[in-house]
Formats: sequence, structure tokens, C-alpha cells
Amino acid sequence: MSSFGENLNIMMTADLSPVPSRRHVDFVYGDARPDSQRVGLRFPTDVYDGEIEGLDSISTVEQLLKLCHRTAAEIFVDDTTMTEYAITLSNKAASESLRPIVSSSRKFLRERDFTDEEIDEMISEEGGTEEDLAVLVSIIATYEYEMERHSVAQAAPQVKFNLMDLFATPARAQLMPPPSDPGFGQTTYQVVVRDVLDCAYDVVIGVDFKKLLASTGPVVSKTAVKAAFKSIAKKTLGAVGAVIAVAQFACCMKDKGYW
Repeated sequence: MSSFGENLNIMMTADLSPVPSRRHVDFVYGDARPDSQRVGLRFPTDVYDGEIEGLDSISTVEQLLKLCHRTAAEIFVDDTTMTEYAITLSNKAASESLRPIVSSSRKFLRERDFTDEEIDEMISEEGGTEEDLAVLVSIIATYEYEMERHSVAQAAPQVKFNLMDLFATPARAQLMPPPSDPGFGQTTYQVVVRDVLDCAYDVVIGVDFKKLLASTGPVVSKTAVKAAFKSIAKKTLGAVGAVIAVAQFACCMKDKGYW
């Protein structure tokens, strides 16, 4: 997981747009650059203008998620119909920032008996992209890692990686209890499954990872991997959407007390 953390840091801090723009909804529908993708932001009604200062200068996913964490804003990738503000990010830069994670994702799948030909065929058949692999494997690798770590009665000390300190500023949302506190009637093992799948569902809305992964045991089967990729590919996230999904998943897990 440490290498994933290093690659995640690269992705989170990469400059995705030299001149991102803050726009009122009336201006959001204008022509966009071919390389760009709009990201809509919907703020709670009690957020005042002073709390969203700096929106004009957002150029990294780290900055975007810090703003959302501080204000409880919702993100809508390429959907500004319900948002007052939007920023424009570069798909090309997003794709470049994901390359290390995509490369690691391919390696992860090869270790699970996929050939490069099978990976490319899966992407082609489902109309997906290499960036979708990053979303897929980030979720599956975390699922397997945490399942293994919590299934050992006397686990070795946890190896953490340096995810940026996104939560140095006060957050509006109440932090979830850490995985060491499973709650009444649930084992730690069950909580791990719940937390990983909840975070996955939150960032790839509409994909029921519980059905796709939870029944496969601690190691996700090849069939389940293909089924999960098919569902992710249908979301047509794009490079910017994939970057945001990977980042939001990682931050959701951190928010729940992991890593």
C-alpha cells in the first residue's frame, strides 16, 4: 500500500489546469476546450462567499477536496445542471497524473492471472478506459489489503502511507468511528467490508460493489473483477472523473480511520 500512497500523492498534487475558472451557472454552458472537463460544485445554502475564497485558483484534486471537506460541497463531474459554480480541469493532465496508478493497477491484475491482452480486451469490450483501471484496482486492492490485515488475530504493525493532511482544517461532517471500534453486533471483519464497500459506492454512484465483491471472500475473483470493471466503465467517468473518484475513495477510507 505504501507505493499506492506515493502514487496517490503524485496524482493529488498534480496541476490539472493552468487556468481553472469559477463560473456562475449562466456561463457554464459555453464552449469548453476539447481537453477540458467541467466539475460542478454545489455548496450548502449556509455557506457564505468567504468560505469558498480561492475557488478561482484551484488546480489540483488536493485543493478541490480540501475545499469540499471544509464546506461540505458536493462534486458533480461534467454535470453542472444542479450547481451554481464549476471549475474546468484538463483531461490530459488528469490522465498523466494517473499513469503511475494505472501502471500499478495493470501489475496488480497480472498478479491475479490477467494477461495484458485480457486487460486490453476487457477495456475494449466494456467501452472503458485505462483510467477506469485505477478506480477499479484502488477499491479492490484496498478491500483485499484490509480484509487480510484484519483477518489475522495478531497482525503485524500497520504500514501507513502519507496521504496529504486533508483534514487539518475543521470539517463540517462528523468523522466516522475508526475500524477498531466495530460497534454492537459487528465484528471488525464485517466493519472492514462495510466501510470499503460504502466508500466505493459513495464515489462511483450506482455501482453496487457489495454484490460484486462481498461474496468473493478475502481475495476478489477474476470474474468479480470483470463484473466490477464493467459497472465502472458504464459510468464513463473520464480521466478527470477517475482522478476525483480515486482521491475521494482514499479520503473516505482515511475519514473512517484507515491508513
